[in-house]
Amino acid sequence: MTGAFVLTVFGFSAAAQVSVGVGTMKVSEGTSVYIPNSGNAVDLSIQSNGALVNNGDIVLASGANLQENSDQTGLGVIAGTGTITTTANLNAPSEISPGNLGFKISSANNLGLTTIKRGHDAYNIGVGFSVQRWYQILPSDTAGISFDVELAYDQSELNNNVEVDLNFAQSVDSGSSWVLSAAAQDTANNVLTRSGLTAAGMFSFVTTATVLPLQLLSFNASVVNNQSVFIEWQTSHEKNMDRYIVMRSADGIVYEPVEEVLTTGVGRHHYSVTDGSPFTGTSYYKLKQVEVGGHVYDSDIEVVVIKRDVRFELYPNPVTSVLNVRCNSDDAIHGYMCMYNASGVLIRRVRTDLAAGTHVLKIDVSALNSGVYFVSLMTPSGITDTKKIMVQ
Repeated sequence: MTGAFVLTVFGFSAAAQVSVGVGTMKVSEGTSVYIPNSGNAVDLSIQSNGALVNNGDIVLASGANLQENSDQTGLGVIAGTGTITTTANLNAPSEISPGNLGFKISSANNLGLTTIKRGHDAYNIGVGFSVQRWYQILPSDTAGISFDVELAYDQSELNNNVEVDLNFAQSVDSGSSWVLSAAAQDTANNVLTRSGLTAAGMFSFVTTATVLPLQLLSFNASVVNNQSVFIEWQTSHEKNMDRYIVMRSADGIVYEPVEEVLTTGVGRHHYSVTDGSPFTGTSYYKLKQVEVGGHVYDSDIEVVVIKRDVRFELYPNPVTSVLNVRCNSDDAIHGYMCMYNASGVLIRRVRTDLAAGTHVLKIDVSALNSGVYFVSLMTPSGITDTKKIMVQ
């Protein structure tokens, strides 16, 4: 098929298909093929001894699926520089495979309307060229996400990569740069599984003699006395490794460095650092492992929670003229002390920018009518506490 046109295939039976049997179906550049649902199950089927050379864009509507040779022999294959795309609403998905594109996704989060693409051109990942398959997952809701993926490949797509040494590659900038990490591999079923991903993007596989020279035995982050975070890791085989960078994030998306640690050489080693000023609430920690040549590998994510106590008391109560508010906090307070009448109407708001420790705020209530009032401390994370007073 050539030219800039759209081929729409409608299914009129309960199991209509666009099939490639013996021979090759070609989708040229600038060509789109749309596989709709139309109320029935419509599939794109690539059978044994058939091949699809796709340099355009194939779109699978909701309910349409890709069916390809399942024996992983490479007899029914897809190639080319084009994409196969589908969309699906993924709300807390559990091993869901929209469009049957060769991947499964699981997450406790609601990812919203998600676009999934599969392509078959190889990328230069820096340490070598990837296999001839990649996936792109683009959720509409990315706030605080964490998800697991199971990605399949075909033997014919290895592109001179060594199957038993395949490693996971991720790009968040549409393939311009890649970060490598280890993944669980099932060579019998041609599948790699990667858990704890916190950023959407493109995913592929690659292997070279220099990939992952380090064996990261463990990486852990733990809260100490609700004041600091202790990060430790153990390694072996630090061949060609230069340094480690402990990274942290408040949202699991944007990370900042905590501390760099130089490697100590071959053998088995234990490292640790302390983050003495962690974020309040939930934080995410990971370890960047940097090679001498500049290649970077990320560890899995560790999640910790720091709970900061903010306490206040009101006196005298009942009060006639000046209300004292004694605040005690483990951390700096940036928020407002709010006063409401018995109907819940805000009648007074006092800005509070206080350092950690104990402080006393004074609120003039002499002009208020007698009755019951409520005082709340509101911080960026929400209302911490509410107390009742009586004005006389």
